[in-house]
Amino acid sequence: MMSSKPHYLAIGLFVLVTSALGLIGVVAISSDAMRSPKYFLETYVDESVQGIDVGTPFKFRGVKVGNVSEISMVSTVYDTTKMYVMIRVALEDREMMEDQERWKKQVNEMIGQGLRLKLVPQGITGLSFLEAEFYPDTESGPLEIDWTPKYTYIPSTPAMMTLLSRSIER
Repeated sequence: MMSSKPHYLAIGLFVLVTSALGLIGVVAISSDAMRSPKYFLETYVDESVQGIDVGTPFKFRGVKVGNVSEISMVSTVYDTTKMYVMIRVALEDREMMEDQERWKKQVNEMIGQGLRLKLVPQGITGLSFLEAEFYPDTESGPLEIDWTPKYTYIPSTPAMMTLLSRSIER
């Protein structure tokens, strides 16, 4: 005949082991989410940012390299009266950014070659993403800023729809 007494030691061990494994799994899965980004860019636009939000992809020549981390009016972050919209981007950790000074120098050289950030629509959905691309022949220069950016600053260029509407108005 089998004993109907519960084996408290086995039950307790089972509960402890499964709890520990569950905790280890949660930590392993969420370790990327818990790590805060180290590298940021910011840009300012003098147009509507309809279609982007926090979490919107940031792409460099079509390759996703980060996400929009903050969108706000410049005057709420810096001491200015300019009515620009500030967009901050959290960049994914990349080996190329380990040497911060070299990376900033490289970004400044690319800005000199026409690197600009631009809002790009995703088809007909009304959603957009932020893209870094070279526009060496752009007519619009960088926006005038009267503050020192907290993070690496890359000038923006107007979105295609903004350029089109300005052209039609003229």
